[in-house]
Amino acid sequence: MKRGARKGQAAIEFLSTYLWAIFGVLATISALMYFDVINPEKYFAEQCEFGANIVCGEFVLKKVDNNNYNMLVNFRNDLERAIEPVKVNIIDAKTKQEYECNEDPGFEVWCPFDTDTANWSAISTVPDLTMLGDYQWNPGTICKFKFSGCDQSVVKGLKEDINIQLTFKRKGINTQQHTIAGRIYANVQ
Repeated sequence: MKRGARKGQAAIEFLSTYLWAIFGVLATISALMYFDVINPEKYFAEQCEFGANIVCGEFVLKKVDNNNYNMLVNFRNDLERAIEPVKVNIIDAKTKQEYECNEDPGFEVWCPFDTDTANWSAISTVPDLTMLGDYQWNPGTICKFKFSGCDQSVVKGLKEDINIQLTFKRKGINTQQHTIAGRIYANVQ
């Protein structure tokens, strides 16, 4: 037998012996991924990112039915002056399309967060907030934002990525509007 033929035979024997082990490892990893045992999304932390001027606090995302969810988010005003929320938009993180919160009202804001009645509210089809009195969002104050009947299908137990745009104007300076965009990555309850 030639010397080169023995090398080829050794390679074939090596592959036939250990190829089954490689296939076994690949099959095991595939099965673990299929049954959602290895899902990196499970291990990502929930987060709320809005920058330094409007800071996220607690947030909850709850499934209402097959096509709707409710969300509560606390925000703190870290700007140097009082502001007035003007408009709130929710944008699907995947499609970049704006969608509605259909309960009446779709959006409500309590400022401070522990007051009994909402200070601002809006119907989702017209996301401009209506002031329900003479209020302002003072620096350092935490306000609660409630989004009701939001029209998007979410899966309980999985995490959802939701983008929010908050438009506001500063009190006492001018009426120019400013928009801050942020995102919430939360587990659906």
